[in-house]
Amino acid sequence: MADHPDNRDALTSAISEYLTRSFDSDRRLALLDKGGLDVQFQAELAELGWFGLAVPERHDGLGFPLCALGPVFTTFGRHLVPGPMLESLLLPAVLLNGSDHAALTARLQRTVAEGAVLALADPGITDDWLSDVGGITLTDDGLQGTVAVARFAAQAHSFVVIARHGDDHAVCVVDAADPGVVVEEIDSADPTAPYGRVAFHGAHRDTAPLAVGTEANTLVSDIRSWARLLIACELTGIAERLLDRSVEYVQQRQQFGAAIGTFQAVKHTVANMYERTSSLRNLCNAAMADAPASTEHDLAHTAAVAKAYAADAALRVCEDALQMHGGIGFTTEVELHWYYKRALALRAWYGDEIELHRAIGATTLAAPE
Repeated sequence: MADHPDNRDALTSAISEYLTRSFDSDRRLALLDKGGLDVQFQAELAELGWFGLAVPERHDGLGFPLCALGPVFTTFGRHLVPGPMLESLLLPAVLLNGSDHAALTARLQRTVAEGAVLALADPGITDDWLSDVGGITLTDDGLQGTVAVARFAAQAHSFVVIARHGDDHAVCVVDAADPGVVVEEIDSADPTAPYGRVAFHGAHRDTAPLAVGTEANTLVSDIRSWARLLIACELTGIAERLLDRSVEYVQQRQQFGAAIGTFQAVKHTVANMYERTSSLRNLCNAAMADAPASTEHDLAHTAAVAKAYAADAALRVCEDALQMHGGIGFTTEVELHWYYKRALALRAWYGDEIELHRAIGATTLAAPE
């Protein structure tokens, strides 16, 4: 499909219309209340071709650039779409770009065409947790080590594993049924994104890695940078949705004979929510516009900046929205607390604002003048 702004706008509009029509509040609350992975919903999205949006056309994808996924993930955030959207849309696109590995193509096409779950085992999801998250090493006896936090680990049919190999990285695609893979489910802040602890005991022993050395280092950098950017976009959608809900609510809620939106303190809070949401939206739009022409280093820097601001701004908007709604915002029947839980979970994924500010400062100071 030719990449044109009109095509991107049409794509985002079509996705938004589908979610509005087929993923309404009642269905969303039912899925949120049940938790875990909804296999039927995942299969529906695969049938619609969503997981192949950024997959190259030669691999039967639609061939959109990764930057076109920004508005898509903002839409996901607004509708609080459950499931492994990040893994299902990003990983096949990055791994199949420039690759003609037949076995890899067949495995990833199960995700694209059928909605089979692809999980990412990356000890680098956050440096702050590194002592707890563990590490994975590619040895002559296969993959060895543990990653303590992986989304959708227990539901995965395959893992994309980021491991150490000497001084470089190695990237492997591992069958979840490999006898050297052990998964233990653990609690998650977001009930629609279950976590698991994954241990590798000689897994992938007789299969060559997808990439090692410089090629793997580039893949890892791309995965982490685009993950941060797309998470920032999803957090933007969450902030937009809760801002809209809050503006609507404070105009309706009456107290002391007047709408609470007429009170000065409430006006100031809503204004702060609007400022944070607008700034976040503009930052993500600028980052996506600059991404195609960015070097690997610049993309990593931009992604860290966007994710750092999103982690803080979206969470503040969620907290203000809960404050505006009072106790009703915490009830099961109202969606606000589900958005808050999603924002809490995404805040830490690939670095919160504190960790990323520290990383941005270190790389900026280390850069040559």
